[in-house]
Amino acid sequence: MRTRLSSTAISDAELMALGGAAVLLLIHAAGLGTALEYRRDWLAGQPWRLLTGNWVHINWRHALADAAAWVAMARLYAPELRPGRQAVVILAACTAIGFSFAFCEPTLAWYRGFSGVLHALFAAGAILWLAADRGKATGVWRLESFGPWILLGLLGVKVLAESLGWRTGDERWVGAPLVARAHLVGALAGVLAGGVLAAAQRVGAMRRRSRG
Repeated sequence: MRTRLSSTAISDAELMALGGAAVLLLIHAAGLGTALEYRRDWLAGQPWRLLTGNWVHINWRHALADAAAWVAMARLYAPELRPGRQAVVILAACTAIGFSFAFCEPTLAWYRGFSGVLHALFAAGAILWLAADRGKATGVWRLESFGPWILLGLLGVKVLAESLGWRTGDERWVGAPLVARAHLVGALAGVLAGGVLAAAQRVGAMRRRSRG
């Protein structure tokens, strides 16, 4: 989709993702799932589970899939998802997903998985890409200008379909039912975080120009 995808250089975004992916795998290898998973009945005494449930997985296939997806996403969105931005989006997504479970999913007893956060990173990357393209618009339509719109459209269709009850073979592959709310809330958190980050970047650029 972008010529930068063919680059052999490793970006800061990819280094962040590689480190994060290693953390996901180490947590799973250490057997910390029970200690960190979202458990509704234990939230009163162990509130960290609102956030840490996103960092544990059901099995190795689940953990490896999420780790690989994080690295691939950082490759696609390398210019947009620099480490600091990734950290902001991840924190926003973990918080939004955890609290949405606590207040809107009373029947959800437990949860594990990073996929909701991945939806947030995917959405935020597309929003930031779109904002960057608008910032350097020349009035000439380019094929790559449709990239973020296509990605956001595909994400929206996926999340909507899942929210309406559509399922894939992923549930059988992972060994647990899909929690559609995690993907929906993650995507919305990513759109919001991406918009805030893009606005902050624009304000910073305007201030630098005014000082110059």
